[in-house]
Amino acid sequence: TADQQDAFVAWFDTIEAFEAWMDQAKDSADTTGQYPWENGGKQPSQYTWAEFQALTADQQDAFVAWFDTIEAFEAWMDQAKDSADTTGQYPWENGGKAPSEYTWDEFLALSDTQQEAFVAWFDTIEAFEAWMNNAMGA
Repeated sequence: TADQQDAFVAWFDTIEAFEAWMDQAKDSADTTGQYPWENGGKQPSQYTWAEFQALTADQQDAFVAWFDTIEAFEAWMDQAKDSADTTGQYPWENGGKAPSEYTWDEFLALSDTQQEAFVAWFDTIEAFEAWMNNAMGA
């Protein structure tokens, strides 16, 4: 939202620091692709259920569209859900985005169990709170 964007900009010490971040972010966006599986990233068929759940709604839509048919997606989903029950893996394991890189919305999209493990990922509660304040734009 506009308010969140304003708070995001205000988080930086100076407008120059924000502009430096923006230049770097735009440069990396131009080379990394819009979705995590582009430009050499792990392909959707290799994702865990938790990794899929950690994607934004737009990313999830594109993820589903990556499969040739809805049946292929459903087959992946059935397999991913079955393995999620036995692996206990979290989206940030096995090469996934680290919790410190998550947005607030991505955190909220996690299940209660995943949120507890997410908090535990940080070395201290203060480190988690610092991430949370930054993610919320405080």
